[in-house]
Amino acid sequence: NACLDGLSALSVADHTLKLMNKNDLTQPIEGNFDGIFGEISQSINGVHAQLGRIVDICNHISNGDLSDLDFLRSIGKRSENDHLVPALLGMTETILMLVEETRSMAQIAIDGDLNNRGDITKFQGEYATVIEGFNLTLDAVIDPITAASATLNELAEGNLNITMEGDFKGQHGKIKHDMNQTIEFLRAYVEEITDTLEEMSQGNFDLEI
Repeated sequence: NACLDGLSALSVADHTLKLMNKNDLTQPIEGNFDGIFGEISQSINGVHAQLGRIVDICNHISNGDLSDLDFLRSIGKRSENDHLVPALLGMTETILMLVEETRSMAQIAIDGDLNNRGDITKFQGEYATVIEGFNLTLDAVIDPITAASATLNELAEGNLNITMEGDFKGQHGKIKHDMNQTIEFLRAYVEEITDTLEEMSQGNFDLEI
């Protein structure tokens, strides 16, 4: 009878392991078994519980919830050869670092400093691509602003022969077009007034603007 009870425990354990092998964590080992069979059941249920916890952590991460980070840090490694927890911990810390970097960049940009750029060297792979994309976006925003500012400074100095340069697209291209059109209008007005004043200085008052 004891042998039969043990074989029953092995059968239940085999069924649970087969489900776990298919990533089905819905059924732990139920029942109390004696001796080595009880120890096997407890070990399998321990693995089952840990896999369930890992699934929960992954779901939290996919939903943007990084609250498990402290839990993972408290574990560190379950054994010398544990690579699972460090891998989860490293992934979560990298995502958190990415979030903090982008949040910091966005806040600095909101505060008006568009010269700041994210540090790509902190990241690898696609994470670095995210920061690079953010930097390229800032470049696309600040380049027309810089060009427009330089053009306006020249206008303030009385230089009406200036034009806004740059290969800009979309709304930025419209800003360039509007700026250059405004300069062209101003130049035409000033040239006409100048020509009129020169004619008046020659004694010609038979003029209209």
